[in-house]
Amino acid sequence: MENTTSCENVTLLVLTYDQLPLLRQCLESVRNYNVVVIDNASKENIESVTSNFPNISEVIRFPENQGFAGAYNSAMDSVRTQYVILLSNDTIAAPGCIEELVRILESDSSIGISAPVLYNLDGSVQDIGWDLDFFGFPVEPQRKKENWEVFYASGCLLAMPTALFKQIGGFSRHFEFFVEDVDLCWKARLHGKRVVVSERAKLFHVRGATLGGGEQDSASNTTSARRTFFRERNIPLAFVQNLEFFQLLWRLPLYVVNSLFEALGMALAGQFPIAKEYFRAWKGFFGLLPVALCVRRKVQARRQVRDRYILSFLKMRNRKMELVFKRGLPLLKS
Repeated sequence: MENTTSCENVTLLVLTYDQLPLLRQCLESVRNYNVVVIDNASKENIESVTSNFPNISEVIRFPENQGFAGAYNSAMDSVRTQYVILLSNDTIAAPGCIEELVRILESDSSIGISAPVLYNLDGSVQDIGWDLDFFGFPVEPQRKKENWEVFYASGCLLAMPTALFKQIGGFSRHFEFFVEDVDLCWKARLHGKRVVVSERAKLFHVRGATLGGGEQDSASNTTSARRTFFRERNIPLAFVQNLEFFQLLWRLPLYVVNSLFEALGMALAGQFPIAKEYFRAWKGFFGLLPVALCVRRKVQARRQVRDRYILSFLKMRNRKMELVFKRGLPLLKS
């Protein structure tokens, strides 16, 4: 899959960690764009791949893994173009994908982030963007004819003005992995910007290929210790950073109670490794709370819209409980 045109006002930041065959496929699909590769402390020799792509203007190498959020934040210093596209190495951009995302941004100044529809390699739809339920768990939005607004889009490809990324403080580095895309889109929304998914922009995504355990597999009803830990630690951190005070005052305690019931249910069902991750996550949450409160002060100072509009995308549902009633408790991946 090869694009035939280029966008001179765009820089693609391609984040990679080993998985050289995936990186090669990704770079092949964007070989007509200005690309900066971010090597997040790969053990493999990525030069064997990057040396074949003259459109790569820079390779940024970190001696230690910076996490998803930290790597992108640090690499943004290299971006001089009007727009930046954050792209994971486990993706393949279909022809016209990049142009469509930039076109959307240029067509409407109220749009701060544009994103594609994600497809599995077999052509089935994987992700059309997400809203959130009452407890911050993703639920599918209403899909419209061409473009539709969502609360957040997957971090495997996000297009946005470079200035906006910097104005809202970028990713929350302390999130490390998972939920950082929710938090970034939330901050953009508080800045008065919308998040839009386009059906005309298509991206093929090998789900969880580089990090592992990043998704709950709804087909096999499995999850992972890693996913559980980061999800249960980072969702309440996002609440702390982004909700107005009175919303936070009652939503956070309800989240805690719901989380404790989930952990208890896992323990009673014999899923002790998953239950343990809930308590590890809350220990991690309280350890990072001072950092989150510092970020909160900056986010709330930049806020341009009230929660009344933001919360229209938080549905009065408990999606995890719906899945439990439908499929039973998720099993732990090996």
